[in-house]
Amino acid sequence: MGNLVATARAVATAALALALIIAPAGTGAHALAEPTASPTAEPSPIVEPTPTPTAEPSPTPTPTAEPSPIVEPSPAPSPSDGTGADHGPDGGDAPTEELPSDPAGPEPAPLLPVAEPALVGSVAVDRLAGRDRFETAIAISQAGYPTGATTVVLANGNDFPDALAAAPAAAALGAPLLLTPATVLRADVLAEIVRLTPTRVRIVGGVSVVGRSVQTQLEKLGYQVDRLAGADRYATARSIVASAFPSAAEVIVATGVDFADALVASAAAGSRGIPVVLVNGQATSVDAETLALLSKIGAARVSLVGGSSVLSSGIAASLKKAGIAVARYAGADRYETAYKVNQAFFSSSSRAFLASGTDFPDALAGAALAGAVGAPLYSVASTCIDGSMKFDALSRLGASEVTVLGGEGVLTASVAALTECPGYSISERQLFGKLTTQLKGLPGRYSISVRELSGQAR
Repeated sequence: MGNLVATARAVATAALALALIIAPAGTGAHALAEPTASPTAEPSPIVEPTPTPTAEPSPTPTPTAEPSPIVEPSPAPSPSDGTGADHGPDGGDAPTEELPSDPAGPEPAPLLPVAEPALVGSVAVDRLAGRDRFETAIAISQAGYPTGATTVVLANGNDFPDALAAAPAAAALGAPLLLTPATVLRADVLAEIVRLTPTRVRIVGGVSVVGRSVQTQLEKLGYQVDRLAGADRYATARSIVASAFPSAAEVIVATGVDFADALVASAAAGSRGIPVVLVNGQATSVDAETLALLSKIGAARVSLVGGSSVLSSGIAASLKKAGIAVARYAGADRYETAYKVNQAFFSSSSRAFLASGTDFPDALAGAALAGAVGAPLYSVASTCIDGSMKFDALSRLGASEVTVLGGEGVLTASVAALTECPGYSISERQLFGKLTTQLKGLPGRYSISVRELSGQAR
């Protein structure tokens, strides 16, 4: 309970924990430096913001960079559609090895060991993890579907583009999302499919993404195998949406160039039973094929996830021209964007998921489970959780359970302990941004001072 109290004190910046003093320069107020992040005004959660919304940093490839809790890390975009390029092992605990299947016949997978949840105050924190990304997806599958599933979704675990739209579809189908290398179905992945006893396996992506040999092996074992694929990541996403969502009045649109926004959106979409449609965010308008899909499924409302540098203002304009209502959720970085998406799509939840904001595999499989159970997924840094996210999950939503996705090489023990990131939180930076903008319109010079009540730390 002590941590919950500390959390509320940490993030209630506008009313309780921070005294914000606005005074004309020279009055003697003790001025503190503004945070180094460039805060911006929060966009409207209902109406499309002005043509220059919060800019999302360009996804410059920096695959090994450690994320800063405040500054947007550089993502590692896919080299191309369906290349299967590895993004590194899950947590670095073991290499991503391709295990051959047993020619004598697959056995059902044994349940992986699961540690008892640890109490952080009154919050139960557990971790779903394996030795690598493929085994972590198995752990997530076993936690979410202990008695089996009629359908399994299978995606490439080394490359994200074709799989981004798969998580909300898996949630809608009541299916776990398992990962596979491109050319070989690992023995442990096959064993998990056998344990689930599905009648159908849905492969996401073309034969260069998940090889024909994988499909053939599953068909020889008697599974009905469908392949959802297109000429590129966008066509594949449209195929997934058309297959799993015959109708949808509401749709989330995200960029297909990077994974962070789409995966957070996938959990939100899954919780509402709606699809995520991927577009080329740099285009000046929505392509004709996407507009045709939105018309076919009856989409009347679209939520854009990401700023105008990620999803252009022209995309928003073309959607409006087609008679579709548009809202945009965007932050100064992927963490703030995730925060705003969860604020918009969730009013309460007994459970919250935490996933890395800088790599996709754990978040991909986890988003399918989060969507299925109606829980939010927060993108977090590798060593801490933003104070505003912590308050949002535990206090605003009332979550009493938190699930960490991935091993300690991905999200450290500090994340599992719900340790807050140092420095200013998202809501504190938002407040600075609003005050700075308002002060610019006033005559004279002003300073913003922050003081802690009763000397209490955050």
